[in-house]
Amino acid sequence: MAAVWVRARAELRMRWRSWLGLALAVGVAAGVVLALAAGARRTDSAYPRLLVAERPGDVNSMALKDIGEQRVTLNPAEVARLPQVADVARRQDFAVFDGRTAAGREIRNPDYVQAATYLDPAGWSWLARTKLLSGRLANPTRADEAVIDVPMAERFSLHVGDTVHLRFVRPEEAAVWMSGQTPAPSAGRTLPLRVVGVAATSQSFPPRPQSAGAGYALLTPAFAQRHGKSLSGRVSLEVWLRNGTAEMEGFTQAVERLARGTPFDTFAARADAGFSGGEQTQRAIGLLVIALWVMAGLGATAFVLVVGQSLHRSASLEAAEQSTLQALGMTRMQLWGVAVTRVGLVAAIGAAVAIPVAVALSPLFPLGLARVAEPDPGVAVDPAALGLGATLLILTVFVLGAWPAWRVATAGPSTPSTPERRSTLAGAGDRPWPHGRARPIDCRRRHPRRQRTDSRVDLRLRTGPSAPDPPPVRLELGRRCRRAWERT
Repeated sequence: MAAVWVRARAELRMRWRSWLGLALAVGVAAGVVLALAAGARRTDSAYPRLLVAERPGDVNSMALKDIGEQRVTLNPAEVARLPQVADVARRQDFAVFDGRTAAGREIRNPDYVQAATYLDPAGWSWLARTKLLSGRLANPTRADEAVIDVPMAERFSLHVGDTVHLRFVRPEEAAVWMSGQTPAPSAGRTLPLRVVGVAATSQSFPPRPQSAGAGYALLTPAFAQRHGKSLSGRVSLEVWLRNGTAEMEGFTQAVERLARGTPFDTFAARADAGFSGGEQTQRAIGLLVIALWVMAGLGATAFVLVVGQSLHRSASLEAAEQSTLQALGMTRMQLWGVAVTRVGLVAAIGAAVAIPVAVALSPLFPLGLARVAEPDPGVAVDPAALGLGATLLILTVFVLGAWPAWRVATAGPSTPSTPERRSTLAGAGDRPWPHGRARPIDCRRRHPRRQRTDSRVDLRLRTGPSAPDPPPVRLELGRRCRRAWERT
């Protein structure tokens, strides 16, 4: 073992630059693959994490008056005292004919908008948990401020600071609004609203039903206090259960008793049955998740091919001194141990580089619709993905490097891959001539006066008895020529 460490340290001192370059290349390439894998996981979990952070109501629209044939009226306090209920909030929805933006863009059917406000603190607590893409929450004491959702902002090109004029329905005009008829120019009451924030609520993501309209404008309690009596609207109840939809069955039975046997679904809407259920939204995001996993798989395949070839070439180059080391007494297992030490060092440094690279690339994810839903944008650390990825990286690099190292270590002493090259003139004496063989003669004997200065040597070839002698051949040799060839 001591011999392995001595040799490994010696190689490290001689070749640390090449080892470091290979390790950095491995780390950067693996970091990109890890970033794609972690980005796929982050994209897949963006919308569910938004639901957990926002905690929307489990029942988002429960009527309080004229329920069933008996015209039952529910008391919000009685509903709040049920054992399954965590909190309740009254919400007042206002009917809107149409409107226009400050830029002059018309808001009319079928691109109508909905306007609502919460009358209880629980509703504003929910609004405070929603994700704001820009701006701030509306001031509850300001009647002219509003927060709009993403569909409304995108549909009508609205931004923070813009003003939108909505024409609200008066109580006596409710029938016209319900029938869908075009209102008279003098109908309704137009009020200006200043956009102070754009929110990405769980109800803002496609696919959205036609009844959802073009978006929502979330108003303030001050708006309801100032204009609520002069505008047509409906007050409903939003309910948050203690254990979510797990207690929905018990809650519906309790509410039906309060409503004197009226079926729950005739006067209330469950969140999991509306457009905020999340299943269709998650399926829409799933296509992008699959694409990211495919890219990660292709990147991993390219990584294995390129890194495997690099490690194989590195092992072949390191085998140049193998015969010398074997002559000094190192065994094949010791030679393999030196190579494994080198591979392990490259794998460890590569893993140490890959994790920071993946974390540095994390702000690029998630992509598409999931980027809007991401509750915590920016740098993110996925311990599961990074830990498993670093482990697989070390194992992969070890396998890719250990196998060629073992083949090289057990191949025996290295031999020259190509024969030693000889000069053309030196091999001329060994090649057979047409009528004989050339033999070397001493240049000093044939040219005693030119042995230092003349580099020309006359080569005369003698043929057989019956053939004429060919003309002499003059060769230009070096000044220190000692030998020439003469035909015998």
